[in-house]
Amino acid sequence: MKTRLYRGVLVFSILAALCFGLLYVRADMTMTKFARLQQTYDGNPLDPEFYAPRWMPRSMDRGIAYLVEKVSADEAKAYHLKNRLRLTLGAEIPTIRLTAVKSIRPEFGDAMRQFSNATSVVVWFSTKADKLTETDATQVCKVLRDMPSLEHLDLAGIQFTDAAIAPLANHPKLADLWLPARHVTRTSISTFSSMPSLRTLLLMTGTGNTPPSDETLAITKALAGKVTVQQR
Repeated sequence: MKTRLYRGVLVFSILAALCFGLLYVRADMTMTKFARLQQTYDGNPLDPEFYAPRWMPRSMDRGIAYLVEKVSADEAKAYHLKNRLRLTLGAEIPTIRLTAVKSIRPEFGDAMRQFSNATSVVVWFSTKADKLTETDATQVCKVLRDMPSLEHLDLAGIQFTDAAIAPLANHPKLADLWLPARHVTRTSISTFSSMPSLRTLLLMTGTGNTPPSDETLAITKALAGKVTVQQR
């Protein structure tokens, strides 16, 4: 009886270790994707913060954080280890934040498309991005259109014009869209109308709360009853 129990515990331990190993390898592959993406643009460091998976109780997550901090006195190493463990245990892909982007390399599209399950993306072109053009912004939007799970998108930069965001048309799940107001006009109404899941459109002026422009009013009227349009 004891022998059978021992064998059962041993088999369970081996299977558990194997499963955790496979999950860890998958997490490592995800981190490699982020590292690859970092190499395809010039801007602020890409430092994804993973949150505890939905199934994990807060007490368990706090316990993991406590143990990690005990094991590593280095705050940076402890932070990355917590990230890795959360990802291994099933954390979802967090918001992908590409900020202060000054240039984009040709490999950007392939690296970004690896995150087809990402639900939230932020792409902010730097105000000093002299090398970036409307063509670059268009390319970014083409890549984002190929991410079918995307629900929240925040774009910033004068390069994101009506023509640049046109490739986003017919995105199936995009629900919240934040855009720079400066070059987005009523010309984009057809683009917005084609998005079946769009619920909120926020046009950013960068100057605080301002009265809606004529273009914003025209967009608001055209999308009335379907999309909440705001300008600030």
